[in-house]
Amino acid sequence: MAQAVLIVVMLLFTASLAAIVLKKWRFPYTIGLVVVGLGLSLGCARFGIDTAGVRLTPDLIMYILLPALIFEAAVHIDTRGMMRNIVPTMVLAAPGLVISTLVVGAVMYLTTPLNLAAAMLFGALISATDPVAVIALFKEIGAPKRLTLLVDGESLFNDATAIVMFNIIKGIAFSGLAIRLETCIGGTLEFIWVFLAGLLVGAVIGAVMILIIARAMGEPLLQIALSTIVAYTAFIVADKVFGVSGVMAAVGAGVVFNYYGSTHFSADVKRYVEQFWEFMSFAANSFIFLLLGFTQEIMLVDLHNYRPLLIYIGFAVLAIIVARAIVVYGLCPIIGMLRRRDAIDWKYQTVIFWGGLRGAVPMALVLSLPAGFHGRGMLISITLGVILFTLLAQGTTVRLIMSWFKMDRMEPVIRGAYIWARLLSVRHARRRLKKLKTAYLFRRSLYRRYRREYRDLEHETEQRLHEHHLALGPADDAFMRHLWLRSMAAAKSCYCDLAERRLITPVTYRELLNVTERHIVIVESAVNPPESMRSNGFDFRAERWFFRFCSRHLPSGVLYRKLLRRSMSRDLEKSFAIRTAVAGIHRMLDCFSRFVAGHREQLDECRNYYREVIAEIDARVMAMRKEEPELTDMIMNESLLRYVLDAEKNTVDELAAEGFLPAGVAADISGELGQRLLRSIRRVS
Repeated sequence: MAQAVLIVVMLLFTASLAAIVLKKWRFPYTIGLVVVGLGLSLGCARFGIDTAGVRLTPDLIMYILLPALIFEAAVHIDTRGMMRNIVPTMVLAAPGLVISTLVVGAVMYLTTPLNLAAAMLFGALISATDPVAVIALFKEIGAPKRLTLLVDGESLFNDATAIVMFNIIKGIAFSGLAIRLETCIGGTLEFIWVFLAGLLVGAVIGAVMILIIARAMGEPLLQIALSTIVAYTAFIVADKVFGVSGVMAAVGAGVVFNYYGSTHFSADVKRYVEQFWEFMSFAANSFIFLLLGFTQEIMLVDLHNYRPLLIYIGFAVLAIIVARAIVVYGLCPIIGMLRRRDAIDWKYQTVIFWGGLRGAVPMALVLSLPAGFHGRGMLISITLGVILFTLLAQGTTVRLIMSWFKMDRMEPVIRGAYIWARLLSVRHARRRLKKLKTAYLFRRSLYRRYRREYRDLEHETEQRLHEHHLALGPADDAFMRHLWLRSMAAAKSCYCDLAERRLITPVTYRELLNVTERHIVIVESAVNPPESMRSNGFDFRAERWFFRFCSRHLPSGVLYRKLLRRSMSRDLEKSFAIRTAVAGIHRMLDCFSRFVAGHREQLDECRNYYREVIAEIDARVMAMRKEEPELTDMIMNESLLRYVLDAEKNTVDELAAEGFLPAGVAADISGELGQRLLRSIRRVS
């Protein structure tokens, strides 16, 4: 036991040191770990160190490492954005992977010594894309959001689909069945069953765990622990109990956890959860590629086999490129013809095609083959060769393609936001300089120099912002998009703050967030925002018809009154939240107006829209008060109490941060106030 712990610690230490060095050299991390693992393996063999226990086993890969990789990908993806692009994502991930498997398998069967089963297994495992390096590049250069979602979403479901396909083909190969029409039909039906059933099992487990996590509000360690339980429970229950895809279960649980967890976690807990799963992904990737050097001596190929193996790797690279081209350039136009809103631009298609890198999942799958499988050593070597090619050749040239298509340049909306952020940061620095002046810590001449530099920098940034808006022109749609998106960003920030302070329930926060996300999609699609957003407005009292039915047909009105109170509470919560958000939007527009003298009409259009929203909300609240005066007053009293308790809690937290109150006393007071806030929230939800 002690030896196993020591091995784990040493591997993590080695991976950490390698990550530091490889990042400085800008060398692909995963490939560097394979080289390091091979070096360690050779070094241990030379000095007679026994490394027989340092091996990657199928169970280690399937039940410990893969769930972490899959769940981490699901936790970090933008679920709302993914659902808006679910059609192209699923088409590329499911039918696209099947096509890729068949094409690659056929090419490998015809050009290498692999039999049909081994060739098809290779086609399934190598079709799983791993866009970690590409997504990092997208974030670095500010790539279009939809392109990032398409690549990330395809990879998430692509991994799961590849693993399901791989397991089905492996089962057919080991059962000795011939690949005939009946076998293919049966395999297809089994594929659909284990895919959808695994997704459903994972979603149910994720939803149940979210209900449990909601009871642990304010306990970050418990919530992180429960997130780990979600990932591995979904995988094992689906695989061992129901006999369906554990990988799809991990995806389903991760997506549900991501979607609902965003409204049940505080900002600190969200950050902790993201960092924890980033570490889990780092550790899983590190173990797979580092232990690869210890596990397979076959990669140190004998000299007389070296040339044929390179030829086979070349055929494999050609096969995956041809298959990827058929999938992307063949399916994407069909998607656009079926649903115009899902159409993918040809430039996006090219980046998706060339950015289909391979990484940890193919290596995990090929290593899960039993030692006696025919052609296992060749499959491992070819898989590693393909991964090397995609990372070193494709991964390093994606930036050139994006530069050629001018995707590495900021869009007008993003550029405007960048200049605005720069202006705010410079102003904050000037205010900080004024405070430092009174401290007499620096020489006056030094202070005057920086004050002059930042004053000039502020004027220069203001001029850049002014010129940017003039360049757009009063009739330019980009300015209105920028204005609407800034307004919605301010609204989202306000809703998040209210949810963090427990002034609105997670359900209300989720509804408001969904509406705002729909409005963002409307703005990004270049539709006339005010008219389109009115047709997708905030939904108030949508359940009232059910309450009227209960009051008319049930013998007792208790259920009706309870449901009515809950509905009215949420309606009033939404009203307060929207009012608070609109007040912040108006402050932002007033501050913004001094830099956009040529865009008064657009500013007034935005202001008028939000004034109409407030007028509509006020009319609904007045109607509610007229219809149920006592119930409305009682709900408003509870809401006001939450605001007061929140003010008390914030004051106690600030005093504790300043050292005025002992930490223990502050924690007791803050905990008591937090529990009262939580009870108030639960009465509403």
